[in-house]
Amino acid sequence: MHLVVRLPDHDVWACIDPSGTVTLTPMTTREVLRATDVGARTGAMNASVYTTAAGLVRIDHYENASGEQERVGHRDLWHAARRGLWNSDWTLGVCDDWFLRAIVHDGKATLIGVQLTTGKKTRVRLPEGLDLRGAAVDRSGAGDLLRLLHGTSEEHRMHLRAGKTLELEPAANLAHGLEGLIQPVANYGWVVAADRRLRLVRPDRTAVDLFTLPAAFTATDYRPGNYPTVTQVGFETPAWLVELNFMSESGPWCRGALVFTADGTVRNLALVDAAGVLQLGATSLPLAQGEHACGYAAGPTGDLAVALALQDGLSLVWSPPRALKSTRNSTALTAARRSIKRVSPDCRDAHPMGRRTPMNSATLTAAG
Repeated sequence: MHLVVRLPDHDVWACIDPSGTVTLTPMTTREVLRATDVGARTGAMNASVYTTAAGLVRIDHYENASGEQERVGHRDLWHAARRGLWNSDWTLGVCDDWFLRAIVHDGKATLIGVQLTTGKKTRVRLPEGLDLRGAAVDRSGAGDLLRLLHGTSEEHRMHLRAGKTLELEPAANLAHGLEGLIQPVANYGWVVAADRRLRLVRPDRTAVDLFTLPAAFTATDYRPGNYPTVTQVGFETPAWLVELNFMSESGPWCRGALVFTADGTVRNLALVDAAGVLQLGATSLPLAQGEHACGYAAGPTGDLAVALALQDGLSLVWSPPRALKSTRNSTALTAARRSIKRVSPDCRDAHPMGRRTPMNSATLTAAG
């Protein structure tokens, strides 16, 4: 598991192995950055890490004479360019060696790409007037299809060609007819949050329930608190991590995360129940006042990890997939019940895989 931790005076990479051993690696210093950028004013900071079909992609930032710089790292190659501003973004993964994101800034949507081998950067303006609420790329032998969620009722689709540069061509606009807050899922339809449940709706419009709010959440006004956050974590066998967020004006909010596969099977679930107890597999952990889950990560087979902001620092608990019953997994689960591995007593923040988050947040990503 890889975690970005913000300490009071610097950021570090944390790598946690299955035994719970934590290795902290400082971010790149200003002196090292000045070897390639003489104007560097700070060391690397504000980092994030992404799981893709091409392996881990790391992003960090630093200040130089021109402003904030973004560095994109993949397989020990780092590429730098000035980072633009944006209000929201969606990570689309790697297509033909291009690391892709869709962003929105001041109401204007753009596709941005970084070529992971050459470092070439490009930006492609998305259609004028697009009210972007989500994005994904469907991949097939016939070509790649960029899916753009427009407002609450439509999906715009564009052919995506990735070569020496990125090219887009309009394909079709679709009225999806789905009620609730939705996010597209690459090749497999949409995740839909509505009322007290979360569903996977396939392209043929068959649906499977992924999660229903437990009966202990008794308030009658529960509804999704935000658009679902969906992150692909398995690629050879597709699997996704989706965060749960259901709000109420009169009851406790329901937050957590689950891992599901293409057929709608839920491989793991983490949930803070109505009594304030973290439920993860067979593990139950009461949380004290002010303690909370602040980030989630999953492996391709359904292993699920939760970063916890506890009174004595940032800690980690994880569980194997619920469908696996081997002795090795039972041992790992026993270890997870017995203790929570502490990452740092002085941490203040950890940044996420796939997007930026406010203070006191964390997200992890699994790597082989």
